Amino acid sequence: MLRFGRKRTVAPPATPDRRQRPPNAFLPVEYASLHPVNLNFNEQWQLTGLRFAQERNRLALSMRWRCLRTLFRMARCFGQATDAEGLPVGSLDHDLMEGWPRPVGWRPGDEGFESCCLWLPESKPASPAYFLRFGLYDPDTNLRLPLTASTLPVEDDFTAVTVPAGQAPGSSTVFSLEPAVAAPCRVRFGDSVELVGCSVTSRERVFWLRLRWVMSEVPRSKLMFFGHAVTASDAKVGALASFDQDMAVQGRGSWPRFEQDVVRSIPPAAPLPEFLRAGVCTFPDLARLEIRESSFPSDPAAKCLFIPVGTVKLSP
Repeated sequence: MLRFGRKRTVAPPATPDRRQRPPNAFLPVEYASLHPVNLNFNEQWQLTGLRFAQERNRLALSMRWRCLRTLFRMARCFGQATDAEGLPVGSLDHDLMEGWPRPVGWRPGDEGFESCCLWLPESKPASPAYFLRFGLYDPDTNLRLPLTASTLPVEDDFTAVTVPAGQAPGSSTVFSLEPAVAAPCRVRFGDSVELVGCSVTSRERVFWLRLRWVMSEVPRSKLMFFGHAVTASDAKVGALASFDQDMAVQGRGSWPRFEQDVVRSIPPAAPLPEFLRAGVCTFPDLARLEIRESSFPSDPAAKCLFIPVGTVKLSP
């Protein structure tokens, strides 16, 4: 397992077997003194250590990351610092590990340590508490990575967490959901969009939708997946929750295949849904694509299909 340190890298002396040895990395003392946490971002990145502290007139953030699977795309961290009244005081946005190593340089189990700071304005009065709201997103598509597990309170449709400065974050799991592998299906939208895999996982009143797409060509217009949690396979019944999300096809380059994950919760007072009324539309005009073929029940006139979710067993 390799460990990457962002602050400094110490190269070993040249030896004949240099190519067979991983690079040595300098790890500052902060690496071992972070508070243990568990934030799992879409089964790609895991945050295992965290410290967010106020040091006089600056906010210092240190994080320890672990790679969970082979990656081909880099992630970017978004972080907004606020004062006790909820007013923003600055941003801690940055490329994960400053973009080094590149995604192809990580292997499952590799770890990295990084630290950054935010200097508070001189005019900013002392605050009894500062907070950091942060998460990860794909800079090419601008889509956030949903959380599959967290020991911190989750928000923003399970894509962000909040941590107070100067306090040890909790170590108990507050949210955990295991996404299912997308089961094979076949739905053709228009001439070039095909849904080939789909799964729905739920825990309590949280539903995780995983979609697997194939594009025969990059569409000229932006595309959006629309999904409405409903109690019946009816094109007109009211929605309990929305699973709408930009498909961000243009930002994915020439990749013909990709997965899309959408996590939403059902309001406490609403009944549990039995279907997701779903489809694909162009954006921003919201013109729905014609359904040419579907392994799910569908309404060709309304250009929508119905993905059954009422038979999904809720986890305890």
